[in-house]
Amino acid sequence: MTDIKTMMAALPAAARGPLDSWIGQLRMELRSLPAVTSNEIVEEVVAHVADALLSDVVADDVTAALAEFGTPSEYAAAVQEALGDGKEVRLPVTGRLLGVPYELRMPTTARVRSRWWDTSNPKVLVPKVFGVGWTINFGGLAVKMGLLHADDGDEPFEAVPDRVMWIALAVPSSLLALFVGIWAWKHGGAPAQVPSHWGPSGAADDWASKDTLLALSGVGVLAPYLWALWGYFSRESKLSRIIICAFAASLQMIGVLIYSMSIFELENANPVAMVFGLLVPIMGIPFAMLVGYARLGMSQELDRG
Repeated sequence: MTDIKTMMAALPAAARGPLDSWIGQLRMELRSLPAVTSNEIVEEVVAHVADALLSDVVADDVTAALAEFGTPSEYAAAVQEALGDGKEVRLPVTGRLLGVPYELRMPTTARVRSRWWDTSNPKVLVPKVFGVGWTINFGGLAVKMGLLHADDGDEPFEAVPDRVMWIALAVPSSLLALFVGIWAWKHGGAPAQVPSHWGPSGAADDWASKDTLLALSGVGVLAPYLWALWGYFSRESKLSRIIICAFAASLQMIGVLIYSMSIFELENANPVAMVFGLLVPIMGIPFAMLVGYARLGMSQELDRG
């Protein structure tokens, strides 16, 4: 890995002070760990911040990037829990492996917002909210497409009329209803064993019990919906409510699509069409929700002006 001092020196001047202070606290929390391990953890933090910042960075940008780790004490506790008793070396809960970002912490509303909706960040591909690899910064993508401006940020969402906010919850509600409808229509008449996995060629190469797939897919559809219900009725910020519903809908689409492919006994498919058939709705639904509400809020602000 690159030397920490070299990485820090390459950062914009405005980033070094807040980052150095945060890392100093983190080192204090990690003082019980071997120096090599502590340095590796600090390197991952610095690399993450460097990847998230722009050249015209201000202190608030650094704070936002570090907020994804929590406080130094919270992150240190998570790292030490992951390392266990030291007999088995395990990865920190967030970082990079061979250049590929990974995130093992459970999703939070703040993290979904920071990854999915950052109009000031020109990067379209950002680390996933949970898992390995990258996801889409829908705010940055909307700016590149000319649908929004880089300085629009979160403000347009608060201008969205209350009378249309119900649509945010209606999307995951509709996906739950769609799943139930497919189950009622096809499940009873499907064979006991249905396709459950498809290889690179698009051909099914494994089968499983339809009831097992129903249970697993059902959890994948119902659990995000319950989270959407909780988020919609417990959050005051309109953007937070929209973000939670959009993220829930994206997760639900995975369950709906996998169950549909299995229960309709799809044994052969064009691999390219299959990939796009999965990615377009999983990413397209939250993009449409977020950009649609942002533009609606902007139009409301213009009307008031």
